[in-house]
Amino acid sequence: MNNSKTKIFGVLGHPIEHSLSPVMHKAFFKEKKIDADYFAFDVDDKNLGNAIHGADALKFCGLNVTIPHKISVMKYIDEISEEANLINAVNTIKFDYIKNLIIGYNTDGIGAIKAIEKNLNEGLKGKKIFICGAGGAARAIIFSALLNNAEISIYNRTIEKADLIRKEVKEKLNKQIKITKNFDLKERLKDSDIIINATSVGMFPNVDKSAINEDDIPKGKIVMDIVYNPIETKFLEFAKKRNCKVIDGVDMLVEQGAEALKIWLDIEADENLIGIMRRAVIEKLKNKLKN
Repeated sequence: MNNSKTKIFGVLGHPIEHSLSPVMHKAFFKEKKIDADYFAFDVDDKNLGNAIHGADALKFCGLNVTIPHKISVMKYIDEISEEANLINAVNTIKFDYIKNLIIGYNTDGIGAIKAIEKNLNEGLKGKKIFICGAGGAARAIIFSALLNNAEISIYNRTIEKADLIRKEVKEKLNKQIKITKNFDLKERLKDSDIIINATSVGMFPNVDKSAINEDDIPKGKIVMDIVYNPIETKFLEFAKKRNCKVIDGVDMLVEQGAEALKIWLDIEADENLIGIMRRAVIEKLKNKLKN
């Protein structure tokens, strides 16, 4: 039962009712026997600042931030981590009451990297990663992968958006990424070690869509989708048919959640805890399908 000593956490977004963060974090708290709770808060843009400062006043321990606030929230934060600065987005907030600071982090990129590395059983150094998309998730994965010395190719319907990321990468990290156009798509995919869909294509309810056509997916690659509803997207279904090793969006979701918990509580989630969090998310997703 909640009392004044209960550690309070939450996620801010708009809309937010479909968030899986509460069930995932509560599973962690239960397993670790931590007196803590986690809530989803629907906050529109005009009330975002009030929500952050209200959570600070109420001595919340931490917050996650999701769509559409990951960029706009930065103006209400005192200190921003190097990775969040590079990505130019915050998805995790820590309230440091000793230093009296609100600190912003981004765990999306590192969550994706950890999900890939665990399936690869090795680091990303020198690996060629093909990323489909140029939105917030793609940016987070690109910067984190480059910090881990991977090579990046990016494909996006709007070339201008991809080019903006290319210029930013050059400016901030002095590194190069390749932009893929339709005519060299198949060749670039074939040349990649890891292929990632970092768009929302294939997300419920548009479950029959795939970011990449089945025939274009080369055989035997590592293929990842950031979409977690459905757990097996059409893209991953195609990849399995092509004998690829697949990583679903739940893995990234759980790994980024575990990174947030490490920031807030200084507790590293072992594989047993990661498994418990993953099962909680999958059970929730399956229950949603029934209803």
